[in-house]
Amino acid sequence: MTSKLRLVPRLAALALASVACFPSGVFAQANVDVNITIGNGITILYYYSTLNITLNASALAGLLTSGCTAGTVADTYYCDRGTPAGVTATAAGGTFTASFTGPTGPGTLNTAAIPLVLSNVWSVRAVGGASANTTVQISRGANNTLNNGAASIGINDNYGIATGATATLSGASPQSATFADPGLGALTTGSVVLELDLTNATATGAYSSTAGNVNYVLTITAT
Repeated sequence: MTSKLRLVPRLAALALASVACFPSGVFAQANVDVNITIGNGITILYYYSTLNITLNASALAGLLTSGCTAGTVADTYYCDRGTPAGVTATAAGGTFTASFTGPTGPGTLNTAAIPLVLSNVWSVRAVGGASANTTVQISRGANNTLNNGAASIGINDNYGIATGATATLSGASPQSATFADPGLGALTTGSVVLELDLTNATATGAYSSTAGNVNYVLTITAT
């Protein structure tokens, strides 16, 4: 009995020592600070290599039929051009001829130089590089006639480029757009404007150059 009574105090002392070494509620904490360096700049240009566009009657009417009235026959318009200057008739062979100047469309319209805005046809992701900006340039391609049999649409040597959904023509190519790097998670989207010559567009149907031909070129010139 004496040896058993002496064992109990020893177990109790061991338990107390264990509690003292590992107090309840205490835990280890490790704080980590992560730093990432992007060593080089990167610029990515997204673009469409082929664009298919339809000029329907309503689109053409908006250019050519200002002040006109639609006829009952589909795709016909009646365009009153008012009263021209008076002329003096001439007589020949028993016939009087009064020669007027033929009526035309809107006075400011030049069918040899019609702007065509191609909205949202390129985008850029960019970060870093030589500066905090990126420059995208448009220049003339090698092929600038869209054919439809004997008819054709010309693409003049006048191009424009801008960020956003619109662009304007401000002189011969090349034109360029410079903008702040949008980063990698965002996109800067832009547009192109071409100048079309419709004077030989004498037929309906598809106008195109040979597949793979180059009508304009986009180039990253600075980043």
